[in-house]
Amino acid sequence: MTRFFESKKARVCLCFFGILMIINSVLSTILESLSLGVILTFAFGFCLILCGLLCNSRIFVLAKSILLLVFVLLMSYSIFVYAYGGNDNVTYHEDAVIVLGTVVIGDQPSTDLKNRLDATLNYHKNNPDALIIVTGGQATEQNDSEASVMYRYLSEAGIPPEKIIMEDRATSTIENFQYASEVINTMNISNPNIAYISNDFHIFRAKVIAKDAGFQDVTHYHGKTPWHMIIPNGLRESVVTIKHFVVG
Repeated sequence: MTRFFESKKARVCLCFFGILMIINSVLSTILESLSLGVILTFAFGFCLILCGLLCNSRIFVLAKSILLLVFVLLMSYSIFVYAYGGNDNVTYHEDAVIVLGTVVIGDQPSTDLKNRLDATLNYHKNNPDALIIVTGGQATEQNDSEASVMYRYLSEAGIPPEKIIMEDRATSTIENFQYASEVINTMNISNPNIAYISNDFHIFRAKVIAKDAGFQDVTHYHGKTPWHMIIPNGLRESVVTIKHFVVG
């Protein structure tokens, strides 16, 4: 292992992948916005370049080993969440679908939210009878609540307004499910079948949180992630998932 890190090929590879990650982070910032995932991508890219350029003393070889181990673990988990989230298990016989909110920009959905809403439109085509619960509150820097932006997007796209219910209090994924549960309890349906819709990278953690909120047999349907955000969102989700299991 030590000889590997001391080799010229290894150092060139570290610099090469580090540069790619920095380019990815800059491109993501331009096309989307600065986010935790983008910052993590830039930070890992910078560290990889440093590892490739720094001398080969034992302490730096150890630092490289630790950094690469962390990087490989986070990327491995990212691959897992994308694979899990991309495997939809809806039956199209659900009584209601919960569309999880995320960032809005002005009165428009962000890219992640738009992808969730487009997935909702696709789901609705296959199950037009399902009630759609859009859930998400209003952050201090936002003009509208996430739920109102989602409602407007879906209704303008052709979903009957009476099929959409807004829940505009939630400020986190756990609250999305908790407040949506209150809505579902008013439906007077015995043992309703429920699905939720989110981005592919978020599906697994949302499944864990849904169980914490009392949803045991919930199914899921995903919105895709644009190519330039695959690494940033994967890294962010890895870190946030660790926080969820450690801190709660």
